[in-house]
Amino acid sequence: MTTTIIKAIPQPEEITWLAAPKEKDLRENEVHIVLANLELEIYSMPKYLRDLSLTERTRAQHLRFDHDRRRFVIGKGLLRNLLGSYMGLEPNEIQFTTGPSGKPEIAERLQSRHGPIQFNQSHSGHLGIYAFSRNRRVGVDVEEVRPFADMEQVASLLLSTHEMAVFQSLSPEEKQTAFFSAWTHKEAFVKALGKGLTLPLNHFEVSRVHGSLARIVQNHNNPAQPLNWFVKDLPISSEFSAAVCVEGEGWKLRCLRW
Repeated sequence: MTTTIIKAIPQPEEITWLAAPKEKDLRENEVHIVLANLELEIYSMPKYLRDLSLTERTRAQHLRFDHDRRRFVIGKGLLRNLLGSYMGLEPNEIQFTTGPSGKPEIAERLQSRHGPIQFNQSHSGHLGIYAFSRNRRVGVDVEEVRPFADMEQVASLLLSTHEMAVFQSLSPEEKQTAFFSAWTHKEAFVKALGKGLTLPLNHFEVSRVHGSLARIVQNHNNPAQPLNWFVKDLPISSEFSAAVCVEGEGWKLRCLRW
């Protein structure tokens, strides 16, 4: 199996989170990240529910727990509102299709009229995070940093052989940070591809996971084959780890708080 190497973009400058403007202009080589506190959106839930499609409302109704139902409605409703602001459409006018790999996409007829747009979303704890670009595939992931009883076992499924060896050399405190950093890096990549569980996370490596893992790591069983994908950390707080993965070089990141 061919190894995929994800290169970490050098980060000489700190990321600044700006207030999200009402009207959003997504330029050709920009990647926008929008961070939202989903708990603060509870009062907008009736509006978000109206913005959903019949299929989405039905899916929400079938969720067993109120907490999950609220998160689903707010998460999807906010996504529709964000996409609408980028495309000049009402939230309920957004239509989705499913790509060949199962990843949600904007309906082709809408993209032909209002311009192409790629998107991805993730949520953990009270935070929701969204990524948008024009012509580049993009994936984003956020994870709440928390105690993980079987971290070593999960890490063996997450990390390649060489990554695992470096991971095991870390202190317990470093392991937790490295674990969630690696998790968000790799999840962002498979989400950008739309591969889901069909691409084992330990079958590819990341050039910079965290601290001592910040290096180009190659598969030792097969020749390394770098692909045109780049991953970048998204600093939020010590309680969360997040990353965005984008196809190609030469893009500029803009981070917005909803």
